[in-house]
Amino acid sequence: MAADDVLADAAEISGENIVVIRLRGHNSNEIDHKNPDIYSQVHPRPDGARIACIMLAGGTVALTHMAPHWADVSLHDTLNVLWILDDESVVSQYYFSDDLNESMMVTNGIEDDHNPLTQEEVKAWQKVAAEASHIGVFEVVDLLPPTTPFREAASAA
Repeated sequence: MAADDVLADAAEISGENIVVIRLRGHNSNEIDHKNPDIYSQVHPRPDGARIACIMLAGGTVALTHMAPHWADVSLHDTLNVLWILDDESVVSQYYFSDDLNESMMVTNGIEDDHNPLTQEEVKAWQKVAAEASHIGVFEVVDLLPPTTPFREAASAA
């Protein structure tokens, strides 16, 4: 896939922050990227630590709650996701409703509850992580330095 193709897909949401999810080894027919449903759940990382996630693509992808935060998405905004798959790149949009916001507050509370976990709890969460049927996207990287001409222009708009 050429970089021009990726940029062309993202151009329709120019001026908005975009969460980019690269799913190497997956084609577009494996990910229900057109499904507009979004909900919040707690899932474990492979090490057993719990993480609050938003579920995308029909529950196929668990994305850390930090991603929308870093993309400056708030209540009644749209989360723009650029899916980069092996066969194509596509843009999906997810609406941040009151219900989603409330659900995210609950799952954040669950993530933070009862820390640190006991060894038995960690092992139980590790087992759940090993049996998970979703793709976990738990790490977030901000690709723009704090002061760039693009950021300055976007914040001035």
